[in-house]
Amino acid sequence: ISWMPSGPDILLSMPQAIENALRPALEEAKEALGAALAGRLRFTHIRRLYPRYEYSDLAAHPAIVLIPYQVSIMSFFEQYRLNIP
Repeated sequence: ISWMPSGPDILLSMPQAIENALRPALEEAKEALGAALAGRLRFTHIRRLYPRYEYSDLAAHPAIVLIPYQVSIMSFFEQYRLNIP
């Protein structure tokens, strides 16, 4: 499986409370990219988009913002191995 972004969603992989706290900063960073680019991107939690996902689902997105809830989580290693930024 290779990273081939085709969708606008930047995936979020983090606990809900952290997502809620970070969302304003993420949206501000997106707006700083400029109106043309910001209008084509959106942040979406992985589990809202994919209750169950295949690696090919993840590889279709431009990036993943990962905030681990513990020191070692398997999804970090899986996503890192897919070379998803």
